[in-house]
Amino acid sequence: MLLSDQDLFLSVMQDLRNRVSAGKVYDMIKACGLCRHLIADKHPLAHAVNRDHKIELVFTVVDWDSFPLSKIRMDIKWFTISPNTMLERETVGLSLKQFLAHKLLGFHQFDFTVCDVIRNVSHLMGGVHSGPPYGVEERAFLAFQRAIKETDPPLIVYAITAICEVVIKGLEPLESAIAGAPLRGGIEPQS
Repeated sequence: MLLSDQDLFLSVMQDLRNRVSAGKVYDMIKACGLCRHLIADKHPLAHAVNRDHKIELVFTVVDWDSFPLSKIRMDIKWFTISPNTMLERETVGLSLKQFLAHKLLGFHQFDFTVCDVIRNVSHLMGGVHSGPPYGVEERAFLAFQRAIKETDPPLIVYAITAICEVVIKGLEPLESAIAGAPLRGGIEPQS
């Protein structure tokens, strides 16, 4: 291993920030893949590095419990979760499990959670790799993407940006703890 989990975590966090700052469609798709690595993989990198620190991760989102999803068209629903984009809205802190299960998009009878968006963009759109859709939900996600792609930038970019902003803010306490702690593990590259 060339990098310890801690070094890798810090590098992925910096890469995520850089891609969000760039804001281009390609960068946002790749940022979604980085979010998958950090929080949504079978063995998320955030869990691996948090074993020593035991920091309670809190992901702060706009509290939409009292507000319905915005209907863009009769068959499309969306709401932003990033507190950075809403003025004077209440927020709620969620655990990682709650955050991943949080509804973000809707298309016909399908609701897509934060985790669904991360995984579908990572698998179907090139965030990690590109592959064919498996199952009805993945096909519905692609149909959703086709239905909203005429917006500039595409609506999915807004959704990914919101996810990334919340992920960065939620992982900052862990990032600070790791950056301030002596790193361990991994093999240093030979010079």
